[in-house]
Amino acid sequence: MRKRKGVALPSPGTRFEVEIVAMDEEGRGRAYYPKLESDEVDVAVRGAFPGDLATAVVERIYSSRQLVVARAQEINHPGPCREKSECTHASPCAACPLETATTEFGLELKRTRVQAALRRADLEAEVEDVKSDLEHRAYRQKVKLMVRHYKGKVRLGLFRPGTHHLETATSCALVEPALNETAEEIQKELNRQVAKGFIKLTELPVAVTLRLGQDGVVGIWVCDFPLPKQLWAWTKRMHADEQVLGFGVRLREGPGNSLVTGVLQKSVGQMKLVPLEGGPKVHADTFCQANPETAKILYRDVAHFLLGAAEQGRFLDAYAGNGGFTARLKEKEGATVVAVETHPLCQAPLSELTNEVAVRSVADFLAESKPERFDGIVADPPQKGLKEAALPLAMLQAPRVALVFCNPDAIGRDVPVFQEAGYRICAVVPYDLFGGTPEVETVVYLTLSGCTT
Repeated sequence: MRKRKGVALPSPGTRFEVEIVAMDEEGRGRAYYPKLESDEVDVAVRGAFPGDLATAVVERIYSSRQLVVARAQEINHPGPCREKSECTHASPCAACPLETATTEFGLELKRTRVQAALRRADLEAEVEDVKSDLEHRAYRQKVKLMVRHYKGKVRLGLFRPGTHHLETATSCALVEPALNETAEEIQKELNRQVAKGFIKLTELPVAVTLRLGQDGVVGIWVCDFPLPKQLWAWTKRMHADEQVLGFGVRLREGPGNSLVTGVLQKSVGQMKLVPLEGGPKVHADTFCQANPETAKILYRDVAHFLLGAAEQGRFLDAYAGNGGFTARLKEKEGATVVAVETHPLCQAPLSELTNEVAVRSVADFLAESKPERFDGIVADPPQKGLKEAALPLAMLQAPRVALVFCNPDAIGRDVPVFQEAGYRICAVVPYDLFGGTPEVETVVYLTLSGCTT
């Protein structure tokens, strides 16, 4: 036991029984640690939900916060928020902490996260019910799996939060079956090549990315060193046997945790595919929404809102990606769209949708362009939000703006900038693009002249 201010905290590996009374925003069950309630020692348990009586094991402690982080090993008595999982992986899952929660509970937790973010920012607005695709179970169209040799085998999977323990993730119930099948084949071949001595453990790729399109699967090896010749030869055979559309090799720029740095060094076959959402072919090594069906709902809603200002208007798609919003806006005859995106691989699909594409940052585009009037703006920035681009976007004074957030806390940083520029919140709508997790995409719909839709 570790002590702080006279309080003895349990050591990692300690087993205990606890009844969960609440949830946190990371999808962990919360309670006071047994027999330490009077000292207000909190416990956060992965894989446990309110009403569960669980046997858990301590993973980490944070003495300064009097917080014990644990994972559920056994649910002795399930609460009302739990349902049977279809997943074959051990629970709790490193990627899907809500996989064994009821759909209703998971969606309400997402809505509550957005409400809490608004309260922290002193923003007054009603949060609508979460929009979700409840028909498609295996929806994820892209996976990023770490490659590690663990307990005598090469495994593809994900690390437990805060640890170096890799959990296999090649048969996720939320992933498109074609991706699971490809991941299983890759894992099998890596083990064969290691056993035969074709690959040294130090030569293993860092990770593999797989993405599904309407026309098949494309893969990308993520490496710190050149891919071994035997593994590249097998990769090319996969393509020749039509198991994949194509496969590339990307060398990272340096050691670290990021899986998106570096550039493709070589490839075989096609690296572009037709996205499940439809539209022009896109490069497999670019961003896509996890759930293509909910993404279509998101694109439809935003386009409907913006087109309400002017059906044949002029619109700005900031952080345009591969053009999901642009494509939906351009379905309206007469509408024009300026698409701004930094990733050079997105230029080709965007150029098929609109003849006004700027491959640069939104901040640079706004600083270097002449001021012009837009009838509507959609901005879908990275996790940290708009940052320095918020004010110049607000000063464009477009009648309608849709701000898309993948991190609810960014709402409190960006939306007040627009309010100070004369905007008011028309609606706050969460979208469930990340089933099985507490993650939530939120659109804050803003208008200069009051809510009319």
